[in-house]
Amino acid sequence: VRKDGTLSYLRPDGKTQVSVEYDEEGKPERLEAIVVSTQHDPDVTQEQIHEDIRKYVIDPIVPAGMIDGISMTTRDLAKIGRLYLNGGVWDGKRIVSEEWIRQSTAYDTSNEGYHFNWYNLSYVGEPKPEHPGFYALGIKMQVLYANPDLNLIMVRIGNGSNGSIFHPLLFETLANTWQK
Repeated sequence: VRKDGTLSYLRPDGKTQVSVEYDEEGKPERLEAIVVSTQHDPDVTQEQIHEDIRKYVIDPIVPAGMIDGISMTTRDLAKIGRLYLNGGVWDGKRIVSEEWIRQSTAYDTSNEGYHFNWYNLSYVGEPKPEHPGFYALGIKMQVLYANPDLNLIMVRIGNGSNGSIFHPLLFETLANTWQK
């Protein structure tokens, strides 16, 4: 869909991971998870990407009934944050490259603070905090915030936003009032 121009906002280097649940006979029964990571133009929303990837990539190739949703707990999201705070190492084993961690979480004002599926708050017009963190944002306003200086992880599980609170900014503010 990137190469044929269907989704012209996509950039190279997309990645996909599919987790399959099998029945007792070894036949695929359902898909537990489909994770799609894309590089994209900065002006496209996460909601649009989700909708388009589902419409043009997943739905045309995944048989009906194989997907019944993905469920992550706050603990699941916090584990991802811990992986990043540990520099890509889990249980003593490197599973994410140091370079990827460094580039994706660097406090950088280019691209509105967005790099490799992580954001920083450089684009909101506030001065750089003493202890800057980074965050991932879900399409329903789920937030995974990690602050390496403070060894701190905050998670919000939600189903949308009322628009009055921008949780990443709230988390960054709370983190920088946190006592070490």
